[in-house]
Amino acid sequence: KILIEKYSLCSNKTVNPCDITSIQDSKLFLSWFVGFFDGDGCVLKSKKGVPEGLRIQIYGSWIGNLQLITDKLLKDFGITSRSYIDTQGYARFVCFGKENLEKFKLAITNINVPNLQRKFGLL
Repeated sequence: KILIEKYSLCSNKTVNPCDITSIQDSKLFLSWFVGFFDGDGCVLKSKKGVPEGLRIQIYGSWIGNLQLITDKLLKDFGITSRSYIDTQGYARFVCFGKENLEKFKLAITNINVPNLQRKFGLL
C-alpha cells in the first residue's frame, strides 16, 4: 500500500505511468532504470552484432517519465539520450554511441546494480 501511494501505481501500468519524481538519489534512480530497462527496453545492435544503442518504446502517456530519465541520466552520469513521441504515437527513449554505452556499463558496475546479462551484459 505504501508503494502504491508513493509511486501512484495502478493496475493498468501500460497506460498509466508510475510517478518516479520522488527517486532523487542517483544510485537509486539508476537501479530503478536498469530494472525498468530489463523489462521494457532493448539493446540495438549493428548488422555485425555490435551493441550500438538502447531503446525503450512504450505507450505515449509515458513520455514524461522518459524525459525525466533523459534529464537525470545526463545530469547524474553524463549520458546523452533522447525521449520523444514517434510517428506512431509511442513514447520512445533512445541512447546511441559507444561512449554513452560505456558510461552506462561503468555506472552500473560502480554501484553493483543487478541486471540481466542478456541486455546490459552485451554492452
